[in-house]
Amino acid sequence: MENIKDLINNYLLVKKDDTDLFDVLHFVQSQIGCIPEDIQKFIAARMCLELSEVHEVIEISSSFQEKKQISVTVCSGSGCTMKGSMEILGIISKELGVNLNDEDKSVFLTVKNCFKACSYGVNIEVNGELFHNVTVSTLGRVLEKIKFYY
Repeated sequence: MENIKDLINNYLLVKKDDTDLFDVLHFVQSQIGCIPEDIQKFIAARMCLELSEVHEVIEISSSFQEKKQISVTVCSGSGCTMKGSMEILGIISKELGVNLNDEDKSVFLTVKNCFKACSYGVNIEVNGELFHNVTVSTLGRVLEKIKFYY
């Protein structure tokens, strides 16, 4: 969350006095797909607003109502499969409560035959960000990123 707070601070510095709450909320949503409660509190404090003002803008505007679907793709190529990608896929599925290709969930879990980064496998992509050398023991960093988008 510190990264998004830094991004908000930088955004506000660049925009200076021309920024309104609606602009900031759109910026945050474009970066992470949603506006979590702790980020709402941060924005309110940073912009010297009441939290209720932030909530009101979010509730009134339909553009902030939907969460963006999170895309998670696990490599199913032979190199990554030999390194445990299918076991990792199973753990992600169980941890997030989603099945492969289940479009009705906020997380869309799928496989891809190859990311063309075989020497860095197991490879997993989360909303366009590629994670290399993922193992069962390092899967936590990928799950943190997925949960960040929730």
